[in-house]
Amino acid sequence: MATAGIYYIDTFNFADATAVYTDAALTTFAPDGFYQMGGVTARQQVSGVLDPPQDCPSCSKPSPDPTPAANNAFKITDTVTGVQDHVILNNNFSVGQQITTSINANCWLIDALAVNSTTNTDTGGCVPDPGLPAEYYLLNLCPVSASTGAPSAIYTSIPPTSVQFIYLNTNSNAYYSYSGAAPINTPSPGIPLVEDGLALTADSGCPAVPPVFTYWNAQECNNPNITIVIQAPDGTTFNEGTTSVKINGSTTCYQINSQRVGSATTFDGVYAGTAYTGCTSGTNPCIPAPVVNNSFLARETTTNVEYFVKLKSGFSVNDNVNISAASGCYKLVSQATNTTPNTITNFCPTVAACATYTATGTGTFNRCSDGVQVSRNFTSEPNQQGEICARLNTASFSGGVTQTGTCFDDIPAPTPYSYYTAVPCDGGAAIIVRTDGNTVDTGEAVKINNGSTCYEITGGSGLTTNTNDITNTSDNCAACNPPSNCFGIPIEYNSNTNVCPTGGNTTIFANTSSFSTATQLYASEQGCVSSQPASTGTYAFTSAGLKISRYWNGSTLGTATTCSSAPQNITGTITSIDNNITGSTEGVGYNLIGDTIGSFVTGPSPLDTTTFNSSILVTDGFSITNPDVTFSPDSITQDSDITLIVGGQITQDVSTFTYLITTCGTFVSYRISYIASLSVSTVVFFRTNTGQTFCGTIQGTTTATSQGDVIQIITSSGCNNSQCTGGGFGF
Repeated sequence: MATAGIYYIDTFNFADATAVYTDAALTTFAPDGFYQMGGVTARQQVSGVLDPPQDCPSCSKPSPDPTPAANNAFKITDTVTGVQDHVILNNNFSVGQQITTSINANCWLIDALAVNSTTNTDTGGCVPDPGLPAEYYLLNLCPVSASTGAPSAIYTSIPPTSVQFIYLNTNSNAYYSYSGAAPINTPSPGIPLVEDGLALTADSGCPAVPPVFTYWNAQECNNPNITIVIQAPDGTTFNEGTTSVKINGSTTCYQINSQRVGSATTFDGVYAGTAYTGCTSGTNPCIPAPVVNNSFLARETTTNVEYFVKLKSGFSVNDNVNISAASGCYKLVSQATNTTPNTITNFCPTVAACATYTATGTGTFNRCSDGVQVSRNFTSEPNQQGEICARLNTASFSGGVTQTGTCFDDIPAPTPYSYYTAVPCDGGAAIIVRTDGNTVDTGEAVKINNGSTCYEITGGSGLTTNTNDITNTSDNCAACNPPSNCFGIPIEYNSNTNVCPTGGNTTIFANTSSFSTATQLYASEQGCVSSQPASTGTYAFTSAGLKISRYWNGSTLGTATTCSSAPQNITGTITSIDNNITGSTEGVGYNLIGDTIGSFVTGPSPLDTTTFNSSILVTDGFSITNPDVTFSPDSITQDSDITLIVGGQITQDVSTFTYLITTCGTFVSYRISYIASLSVSTVVFFRTNTGQTFCGTIQGTTTATSQGDVIQIITSSGCNNSQCTGGGFGF
């Protein structure tokens, strides 16, 4: 009896078929036997070959399979949980698509057509999450790899792990640096995308560029028979045959003769960095002409007033002399080259040593402590007399003086000031300024006594002043007091293009705060004053994501060209100061230093403006409590004006004065401190650092180190007060 089954043939009609197969791909022959497809004829298959049809009267048609039920559903799988279920068939969708259903809010995948009784329905197509777009990071070629021929910049999707990180492209053996530029989704044209062979390294910076040097043949200036080879940094040039130099660790001068051809394997010394106009010639010779001194600097021994006087045979440094320019005794401090009409007239008369005297009545004397003349009145004292420490030839009293002993000669050494001439930056007469041992250079600008006027240093001074103390120092007049129409702008620059330069980052100064509206460009803050123009070329400025460029021909700025609108750095500029400091005024008790009005910071958005370097510098003799320096706003996402906010309470420190005091009765001198100002001739009770106590009379102030402290002011009878004579006070 025939058995029904599903088989496959290689033609449309069984009568024309050549073989029967068990699979739709027609790769496996059905078993040998008779096969029938309707009718009363059959064909026998032997080894994959169908014989011709033959009658088969005994064959009957197989019973047909029942008609399969029509598909009425989709079999579906939850793409989140993996749970399977069914929904009613919807011919708008097909197997393999994802749909949303009435079952839940997840996406479901249609697995197959199915016959299933269900009330679940589809509610629409499911839009899959596309995921985050690809991000690409811009890398710049390290200088050490610049000669390899590798691209100067590349993109990669390999994310960095810090703001500064180094990649190695093994394809070209080139190093690249990532410096914090924000990633982009679409790389810029012309910059290749490198993925294979590129990897992060553990380096924190680009590899060091091997130094390159040039080598020069030179001869010793004082002995041309001695020749050496000098190593200098690459790019160093000299005027062969005239330039002279020194080498590190030596004061010998050498004349450069010629550059050595080819690489040098040995050399005798390293160029010290200064090129001179010649061995002994030119404006800056290596061997300067000998200095010819023709004068002395003479300083008055009590007032420190100074004059230059002509050299004179028989007189030398440290001699005390009289001079033609003024009265008084002058000490010859040093030799000088200044030309002067003043002359030395004689040695000063011999000055008597300090001594203790009993003076009667009223009169004057020169204190031994500082040489200053003072007046005293002893008419109200017992016997109308008192004790003084003076020089015999300077004391004059109505009742006379009688020497009674010796006293401490404590003439303080002059303060080690350095003196300079200076002229107002805005024009005016020259003045003399001083600094307490520090040095300032010619061309620097200063303020004096915490004032607002700027002065330019023009050189040293042999004359002195006791009032014009330098309190602020700047590189030049422009930095000390920059003009109101001078604004620093961060730009990119290229001298060889007039389109859109990239790189060459620097700061240029303009006559407005906006690069778009500026009409003049200057090379520096000083250039704003001297009208020194910036170099010709194209300058580009980026603000709020927009980069523009303008060509500068040295006198006129061209129209703006839009370069790109890609995200760029933003800038925060300090435009105002909110000063909440109390207790003193700026320039007296304190100064604001560091970043101030006009200072700016630049970086990618969001930009932290607390990176400004602003601080409060408290003047000596003052203190501050609760100092506070903040910035508003402290974070920006576009070019913004920033307010510097400062606060604190300034208080003046308690002053301490040191006096020269001679003890009552014994006339020994001590240097004693007190927190307030006391008058000459005041009698005080004091204690020395060694624990001794005395009464004594104030002779004057001193700058020498204190030897003790005042305990009590004697208000009546002076040294004869019972508190001083009653015992216990050192007599």
